[in-house]
Amino acid sequence: MQSKKESLLVFSPLIGLALLAVAWAIPANSAQSVSEKMTPLPPAPARPVHGIQVSNESELKRLLTEAPQGSILLLDPGKYQGPILIERGITVWGPPEAVIVTSGEGTTVRLHGTGSSAIGFSIQGSGSRYDLLDAALELQGEDLQAIGLHITEAVYGIIANRSKRIKLSENYVVGTGQEAMGLRGDGIRIWETYDSEISNNRMRGARDMVIWYSSGNQIFQNEVRDCRYGTHLMYSHDNQVRQNKYVNNVVGLFSMYTQRLHLEDNIFAASSGSAGIGLGMKESSDLRLINNLFIGNERGMYFDNSPFEKDTTIDIEGNQFYFSSVALDFHESPKNVILKNNLFRSNWSLISVSGRGDAMAVQTSGNDFDGYRGYDLDQDGYGDIPFEERSMSEQLISAHETLALFRGTPAAGMLEAIGQLLPLYQPTALLRDETPAMGKSNLELKNR
Repeated sequence: MQSKKESLLVFSPLIGLALLAVAWAIPANSAQSVSEKMTPLPPAPARPVHGIQVSNESELKRLLTEAPQGSILLLDPGKYQGPILIERGITVWGPPEAVIVTSGEGTTVRLHGTGSSAIGFSIQGSGSRYDLLDAALELQGEDLQAIGLHITEAVYGIIANRSKRIKLSENYVVGTGQEAMGLRGDGIRIWETYDSEISNNRMRGARDMVIWYSSGNQIFQNEVRDCRYGTHLMYSHDNQVRQNKYVNNVVGLFSMYTQRLHLEDNIFAASSGSAGIGLGMKESSDLRLINNLFIGNERGMYFDNSPFEKDTTIDIEGNQFYFSSVALDFHESPKNVILKNNLFRSNWSLISVSGRGDAMAVQTSGNDFDGYRGYDLDQDGYGDIPFEERSMSEQLISAHETLALFRGTPAAGMLEAIGQLLPLYQPTALLRDETPAMGKSNLELKNR
């Protein structure tokens, strides 16, 4: 007859698998709990005290041509046929019930020149030409403002080209929501635009928010849902990305060929599916990833040859990772990556490194791992023995990438149990932290 100890040894893998299955059932609900609804926008911009009243379409088009430079035009509720051109520093304000409607061709509203503004009204539709970048709103110039606009039914929502010091704020952009995301247009597309502000916008059901060849910009407090790329930066340097929410997109944010990018206090949630990535990097350098929340993503962070430039680093500090299939996914063995004071909870795999590699060169300190089995006898808040991540299933996936199909399955769970129970088959170490944190209270999940 088996002793209690022998029985526990036989059944412990099954018990462990059951617990893993229960834990793995949590992510979908937890990711939804981040926020199921789009965060409301601030109240619509107030009506200016002084301006020229506009009650119909013909009067609007006449005043856009004849009104003195810098005039303020005040739209009455109603529909106005586009296209229109706002330039010469003119401001057009309207309530959401004032709607500029597409003619069916081209871009509906153009905002050009210096100091021109479009505030408060709605824009419905655009032409249907992807190759001509037909958009609801197109900006080109300096010191332009698009604030509090409501944009629907357009191929491209907002496009800014070759501009400086523009402000896009508090706009609501609803894409076409086509099932094939590649056939949608971009909700917000920024191209060769510098020293500008993209803030507090809401975007859903579009393809991407694109920021290409655009440097020195402030991107903060935006919310992007149900899109392909929440934000896609390419060749865009010295940008600040802060306090944004990326929920239920294929990819939250992806940085390509970009340097000196600062990301802080952002939420990356529910980037699921085989291509799901919370935050991805390709050949990017000098990134600062501070105090971000990752919850319910297929991959929390993905690294492809990053950092790329010599003598640069990627600093990852104070971030929180929950319910990922893989919290940290490296395309190859990383160098010059600093991992400090981060929190890891209920991720199926902490780390994955392709090509039979490891992350032993990562500079680690003070990270809080739920898989740590050490102790803190001197009660200084840090473990007295190092943390090491070893994973039999990830070691096999690293050598044979097609086995990633089995990640999160009972078969992978059984492999993990074997790796822990039978030292003869112990996998090699993937990551090591000499000073792991012991459940620090300041790294608890925030109500965001």
